[in-house]
Amino acid sequence: MTAQASPDAVIVALRETMRNRMNKESPIETAQKTLAKHGLSFSQVESRFHRRPITSSTMISTGGDE
Repeated sequence: MTAQASPDAVIVALRETMRNRMNKESPIETAQKTLAKHGLSFSQVESRFHRRPITSSTMISTGGDE
């Protein structure tokens, strides 16, 4: 027979694990590490998708207000 943890204990343990992980590494650091694992970096990803802010004239010409 195995003992089962109460749902509250599981939630507390998960929260503690997440808190410890966030204290260890920021979300940006996690993203950088994941990209590096695949041979990429933020600059490569940004240039690949040509990310630029959308201008108001672009919104107007595409009917973005509708």
